[in-house]
Amino acid sequence: MLETRPLGALCILLAAAAPWGCGPRDQAGDPAPQAAETPVEAFFRFGPVALGATRAELRASLGEPDSVTARALANRHDPSLTDSVLTLHYPGLRAAFYLAGYDGKELVAEVVIADDRYLRPDSPLRIGMPAEDVRLLLGEPTSNAAGVLGYACGSCDAAGYDRLELRLEDEGLRQITLAYWID
Repeated sequence: MLETRPLGALCILLAAAAPWGCGPRDQAGDPAPQAAETPVEAFFRFGPVALGATRAELRASLGEPDSVTARALANRHDPSLTDSVLTLHYPGLRAAFYLAGYDGKELVAEVVIADDRYLRPDSPLRIGMPAEDVRLLLGEPTSNAAGVLGYACGSCDAAGYDRLELRLEDEGLRQITLAYWID
């Protein structure tokens, strides 16, 4: 009899077999793949194609965006400083970058994927896949509100990954949001 528990072992095996360098925060370094602790971490690290960790790297990967939006906000540690969020829009992809006002440091804050071309061919998540397959793969979400399954990634802290959100419409996966810890 087959078990219906999450396919975490399968996801971790896929992650270990996948080429290194997929996550937006990935930096040059040891090219040896490392096993992920959870299916959510495995997707963060090995599901999306390598897009880069900066706006320049994203543009080098995908070309010029269709549009760019900017939003100013007060720095949460020093309200006298103004930070910015710049969002680059591509067909089927949106990437937001946080720019710290005090030093100009740029961090990827969020990547929203709505097209499979931004996923590796061996990614276990695919746009359009049935919701029951998502749950079978990743397990029960840590939150479920208004058609969005939320998966916190407790094992991802060292890499800066935070949360995976999956928007479902008509019982299928329509959008994948990778949220990154910013502080």
